[in-house]
Amino acid sequence: MTDRTVVVDARALQFPVTGVGRYVQQLLAELPTGMIGAARPSAPVDPTGLAVRQLRPDAWNVIWNEICLSPLLRKADAYWSTVGYVPWSRPKRCRVVSTIHDVMHRTTPKSMSLQRRLDMENSVHASVRRADVLTTTCAFVSAELKAHYGRGADLLVPPAPSVESATDAAVEAMRDRLSALRPGVDRWALAVGQEITRKNLVRLADAVSRLPGVGLVVAGPAVDRGVGEALSARADSTPLVRLGYTSTPDLAALYGAVDVLAFVSLLEGYGMPLLDARKLGVRIVVSDVAPLPEHAGEHAVVVDGRSTEAVAAGLKRGLDSARPAPESMPSWIDSARLMAEALGLEI
Repeated sequence: MTDRTVVVDARALQFPVTGVGRYVQQLLAELPTGMIGAARPSAPVDPTGLAVRQLRPDAWNVIWNEICLSPLLRKADAYWSTVGYVPWSRPKRCRVVSTIHDVMHRTTPKSMSLQRRLDMENSVHASVRRADVLTTTCAFVSAELKAHYGRGADLLVPPAPSVESATDAAVEAMRDRLSALRPGVDRWALAVGQEITRKNLVRLADAVSRLPGVGLVVAGPAVDRGVGEALSARADSTPLVRLGYTSTPDLAALYGAVDVLAFVSLLEGYGMPLLDARKLGVRIVVSDVAPLPEHAGEHAVVVDGRSTEAVAAGLKRGLDSARPAPESMPSWIDSARLMAEALGLEI
């Protein structure tokens, strides 16, 4: 329990919880309890140990930051901006720690709507100008911040694996479930992430269709209607199972049941599922887009994610290779200690 008044931006914990949300959840699990979570009334969040306050009135992020969040921070000792939202009118006594996960609005602006692009531009610009401590998950994002905004990260707080090994019974039950959904599939490739364009799931499905006896499992919520329709259209050519939002226990069982993690995204800030696969000893096929090859480890098969042929060849190579030994990976407590120090907390 902390005796300091620490406010945490709970917008990262909105349902469905994304990879960024999982990152925040894991750090909060290691940080002291008793912190305040600031949330918007229109967006339900996972409390994750926070005392959540829904601040009214509801408004666009840039307005809500100033009229709702800023007054709360005047009474706080520290504020963790989990997704880079920092009020321009920063209170003098409150230590502001802002985490930036990517600058996709600058590097690939066409990957998002104009409103989202402007929202991110304002938030990152405010963080660069106003945050006492600017944090990122890796050196790659820090370098991008330096290139586009003139300020790199003051502190790297990397993620760690968040999925533990499943029991043999859970793995066997997952295998039976997949076999019942797609009889005749001998080996499975797993994709973890939202069904959105940059995850490259449609091209991945086309690549899997070229490999006899291989099926594709997608574990992630359906977000982009166009991607969902394209995947549905491939139901006859690709043995495909779409599980939607997947709980951590089910993810653990999936990692044990499948034969390869296919992470061929075209745009990422980190790629957290790669860490889980490495810890659990799962084969990895990863696209050559930075920073993914670095985070995938030395045993990963690296492919050109923009080529269906290259992805298919990489999957075959990965499936035919020996299963790698589980790797010893850093823990969340190590990263939580870094965040705690930045916020002036002790753990």
